[in-house]
Amino acid sequence: MIKQYAVNVENVGFESLNKYCEFISPERTKRIGRFQREADKVRGIVAELLLRYLIIREYGIANQDIFIEYMERGKPFFTGAAKDIHFNISHAQSYVVCAIGDSTVGIDVEYAKDKDVKIASKVLTKDEYARWNSLPEETRILEFYRFWTLKESYSKYIGKGLGIEFNKVNTQEDKDGFWSIAENPECILYSQKLTTEDYLAVCVDRAKKAELLQAVQHIDISDITEYYSEG
Repeated sequence: MIKQYAVNVENVGFESLNKYCEFISPERTKRIGRFQREADKVRGIVAELLLRYLIIREYGIANQDIFIEYMERGKPFFTGAAKDIHFNISHAQSYVVCAIGDSTVGIDVEYAKDKDVKIASKVLTKDEYARWNSLPEETRILEFYRFWTLKESYSKYIGKGLGIEFNKVNTQEDKDGFWSIAENPECILYSQKLTTEDYLAVCVDRAKKAELLQAVQHIDISDITEYYSEG
C-alpha cells in the first residue's frame, strides 16, 4: 500500500527543532549543518523526523532499528528492520511530503514560484513545450510546475534524482490526474495540487495505480514533536 503524507512547516523555527536532532541519522545532521538558510534546516530535519515517525507508527519498528543509506545518485533507502519498506521524500517552501509503501516510489512537491519558467524549453520536450506555450499565459506557470513535478517524481522513482535530462522524458496525460511516461510503461504517475500554489506528483509501479487516489494525509508538526518528546 502506497500512502502519502504532508507537513506544513511555514511557521516552524529551527531552534524549536534543534533538540530533536538526536533522533535522526548522523548523516542528515551533518547535511543540515551545512545549510545556510534556516528554512532549509527546518525542512531537512522535519523530513527525517516525519519519515521515522511514520515508520514507527505504521510499522511498529523502533527508531534505533531504522537505518538509512543512499544509492549512487543519492536516493535514500532503508536497511535493517525496515529494508522492505520503500519511501521517498520531497520538500519545497512550506511543505515537506513523504510517500511510503511496499514498492518503489518517487515523490516531488514544488512551490510555483521557486523556478523561472523561462527554462521551460530546457525542461519540456518539443511537443510538451508546444502544448504548454499554447496555453493561456495566466495558466502557464502552474502547468510548468505540473510538468516539473511529474518528471522529477519519475526521476526519483528510477533512482536518478536530477540525473536525467528532463527534456528527453515524454509525459503523456491519461485522465483523472493520471499520467504516463512514454519511455517506461511500467510506471504510472498522479498529479494534483497540494495547495493553490503547490504541485505534487507521485510515481509508482503501474499495478499500484488505484492506491494513488488516496488523499494525502496532513500531519501537524506538533504531533511529530510531541511523539519524540514523550518517547
